Amino acid sequence: MTQRSNNLDNKIIQVQSEFELLIGEKPYLLNFIANSPTAQRVANDINAGIVNNTKYEWQEQKLKKRESLLASNSLQASNTIEVSAGEGINFKAGSILKFVNAVTGAEVGFKSIVTNVVGDILTVTRVIQGTNDDLTTANNHKAIVMTDAEDEGLTYVGTAGESASRVFNYTQVMTKSVQMTKTSLLMNTYDKQNDLPWQVQYKMSQLLQELERGIIDNPKYEAGDIRSFGGIKSFIGGANGVSKNVGGNLAKANIDELFNKILERGGMSDNMLLVGNSNQIAKISALTDALTQKQQIDRSGQASAQNLGNFTASYTSPYFVGNRGYGASLVTSYAMNSTELLLIDANKIGIKYVSPMALIDTSSPNVRKEQRSLDVELTLCVENGDDSHGILTGLTQ
Repeated sequence: MTQRSNNLDNKIIQVQSEFELLIGEKPYLLNFIANSPTAQRVANDINAGIVNNTKYEWQEQKLKKRESLLASNSLQASNTIEVSAGEGINFKAGSILKFVNAVTGAEVGFKSIVTNVVGDILTVTRVIQGTNDDLTTANNHKAIVMTDAEDEGLTYVGTAGESASRVFNYTQVMTKSVQMTKTSLLMNTYDKQNDLPWQVQYKMSQLLQELERGIIDNPKYEAGDIRSFGGIKSFIGGANGVSKNVGGNLAKANIDELFNKILERGGMSDNMLLVGNSNQIAKISALTDALTQKQQIDRSGQASAQNLGNFTASYTSPYFVGNRGYGASLVTSYAMNSTELLLIDANKIGIKYVSPMALIDTSSPNVRKEQRSLDVELTLCVENGDDSHGILTGLTQ
């Protein structure tokens, strides 16, 4: 922390840069988020991270998997197929279908092309490209759209698989007070010439600790002028999200299932993080088939052979594109519940500021005290919560 005189030249001093340095020195989840490479969502570039409304909104494009369970008698030698209630909008004339067993995932029966859609009833050409018409029941089967074959000159018609939505989060004011008597300011205490900067740094550490908890588990809330931003768990793992209740010990298959679900929804990046408390992270490292490895990193999160003092374990998933494998860095957070594990895309999570951290002089001329308020207002942006992030719950501690 930079040493400063007690006599402030300005009533407000920006201390965001000092806060950023403090973040970089702590092994918190915030360290990974704050150093996300997407400048519009992070704190490194303060101007790029500014928002101007207490209800911060962003727009998301959702890719919905176009498929549906079938009615039990849909495929008995008929050219009509009935899909689940309300799911007919996922299909259109020209949709090419395959059928799979919803339990095993195995492909069954024949391929068809949709010629007409009325409500949840699809009219189809049952057998195309020489596939066998050998499916006589639709129990536990579902139809999946592989592609749409469009007629030349056909007017474009959208489907339920294409939708945009607005997502929001509230901003939250966080503050800590620092005060010392004028006598205390003139005293040398231990190795400190001036206690005020030391107290400010201590209060910053408190805010950083609270922010770590909030980023993970804060409730999204507003009542009058009191607001709290929603943490990561407010945006992921809901009814439409990627989640699994394990109900037992953590296994590699549980984590791989999250990777698989995120990948099939169009998610995944090279900046995935597995976040858990020390107990669950230790269990990942102990898995004999987890393919965890040690990698040297510097404080910005980039691989570096120059920094020998910082290591992170990484988890290798079974999903590859060419020679590139998708994995995740292991991040231990004291703020995580002992029965949960997060898989998040750090490229899609970031802090946005209404006002960066500042030290405000709140001293009264009639009081023999120096008083400061460490003040910041910010929010959390969690993009594509349903599709790009996942959560495991019900883990054995």
